[in-house]
Amino acid sequence: MICTIMIPKTRSCISLILANKIFFGNTIQAGIIKEAYKDIISYEYLCGLLNSQYLRNIYEQNVKEGRVFPQVKLEKLKPLPIVIPTKEERKKVEDIVSQIIDLRSKSQDTEDLEVYLNQVVNKLYMK
Repeated sequence: MICTIMIPKTRSCISLILANKIFFGNTIQAGIIKEAYKDIISYEYLCGLLNSQYLRNIYEQNVKEGRVFPQVKLEKLKPLPIVIPTKEERKKVEDIVSQIIDLRSKSQDTEDLEVYLNQVVNKLYMK
């Protein structure tokens, strides 16, 4: 399976994982994890961090536009602090993100999992 982290230009979410899907270049920017980090950070883990309330708040403080749907700017994503997790921390975030993706693919509610993801991510940044 080919996975890529996608960054929509408008901010309904900061990132999403696209596996074997088609996307439109004028509406989405893409990023890949550098080879040096592939054994440390996964796309699911990064997606979980980027969509957490913690990083969203930092991002929104750095990007102040008067637009209703401001664009996600890659130059504002690059300086975001990404915690290098332990294997256990990484797995926990990956599992939550995978559950959210699965439930959303079935149009089911993910609010409780998103709250839990935010709690897990907050702990990563507060240690």
